[in-house]
Amino acid sequence: MNFDRDLLPKASTFDEVQGLKPTGRGNRKTSECRFHGGSDSTRINTDTGAVVCMAGCLDEETRSHITTAEAAFHLNRSEQTLRLWACKETGPLRPARINNRLAWSVAELRRVLGIH
Repeated sequence: MNFDRDLLPKASTFDEVQGLKPTGRGNRKTSECRFHGGSDSTRINTDTGAVVCMAGCLDEETRSHITTAEAAFHLNRSEQTLRLWACKETGPLRPARINNRLAWSVAELRRVLGIH
C-alpha cells in the first residue's frame, strides 16, 4: 500500500483537537508554537497539513531523531497516524526503532517539509 494523503485527517480538524486556534486568511494560517511557547510563530498550510515554526524549532534541532509527539506536531498529524505509518510502512517517512520506541529522523522531516 502506498502513501495516500487523501486518507489523512483534515488539518483544521487536527488543530481543533490539539486546542490550537489558527488565524489568517486562505489556506495559510498562523498559530502559537507548542514547543517553545512562541505566539504566532507557527505557519500551517491547511491544504497540505504542513507545519513550520518560523522561529526555527526544527531548523535549530541538534538531535538526529525526535519523538513521535514532536514529529506529529511538525507534520500536523496525530501521534497515532505516525504510529500507523510506522506499522504499515505507508507514510512519507520511516522511523527508526530505538529501545522499542519510534524515533523520527530530523533530516527526513526537513526533507518532507521542504526545509533545507
